Amino acid sequence: MIQLFCGNPDVSWSNLYSILHLTKMNVQNASYGRAAKLVNVYLKTMVVLIDPSGEPAKLIYPPIDRILLQSLAAKSDADEETKKFFRRIKWTQLDEPEYFEVVGILRTLNGDRPFWIIEEHWNVTN
Repeated sequence: MIQLFCGNPDVSWSNLYSILHLTKMNVQNASYGRAAKLVNVYLKTMVVLIDPSGEPAKLIYPPIDRILLQSLAAKSDADEETKKFFRRIKWTQLDEPEYFEVVGILRTLNGDRPFWIIEEHWNVTN
């Protein structure tokens, strides 16, 4: 999976079976946003934390949640429209297009730095 992911950093998460499987099992509140966060936390611990300067670590998406989005809305250099967007997002309810819209905005805010560095805005004391 990491090779597939690193070969194409914008690979669609829709191929992950977790959402399809959970939905078919009628698991309540299964969402793309939740599945993406689980995958991203796994990749962070298995790739980023082991070699933060490695090429795969530069591509891995940060786990997106309320803490990160609210902090970016409060402290980032984003324009006011983007900050309002971040304030109203419910990451647990993100579908695939919405998720990738958020990823695109985060990439823009992060610039050319490794993508995980945007987590500098993840602060539990906000």
